[in-house]
Amino acid sequence: MDDAKRERAKVRSEILKNYFEIAALCLAGAWAIYTFVVKDLPILKRHVDSVEDKVKLSWSEPPTPIPGFCQADWSVTVKNTGLSSVRIHKVWLRVWRFNPPRASGRIEYFQFMEPQPPILFNKEFTGEGEDIPLTGKLSSGDEVGHDFTFLVPRTPADELLVFDLRLLDEGGDKLMHLYQPPTRRCLAEASRVP
Repeated sequence: MDDAKRERAKVRSEILKNYFEIAALCLAGAWAIYTFVVKDLPILKRHVDSVEDKVKLSWSEPPTPIPGFCQADWSVTVKNTGLSSVRIHKVWLRVWRFNPPRASGRIEYFQFMEPQPPILFNKEFTGEGEDIPLTGKLSSGDEVGHDFTFLVPRTPADELLVFDLRLLDEGGDKLMHLYQPPTRRCLAEASRVP
């Protein structure tokens, strides 16, 4: 009888061991799927980001002074932060005026990312090549930059501009969207403080 009990206990422990192995395999599979979906899959997708310390807007006088105008230089550098390469096929650049809500003593909501007509500059650079800024293939970790230069009419002190840049792939899907928050541009002569 002792041998029969031992045999049954051995069979039960073997069954229990098999259940634990199956549960461990299921748990390991679930962990592998979770890890892939949460950690690895997002970086396998196409990611193009601006390089924060290499995006800068500056205002100056044009090299040859032009009465009533100043120069805006918007330096933009983007980087492929994903693991797969990406091809930038179109650059869409826009500039518009931003008129903030007038102070009313209350909290006001505004959306500077939505263009306010008129759009002062609207240009699409399509294709690839040396003369088309920020376009072409970017391998993982690659950066590309361009300096956009604008001749801008001087304006009153309370007028702001928004600079907007979109990068698109060959299918027209958005790869990146970059805003330069509303900024004061060069002031008209009458608005300058001596």
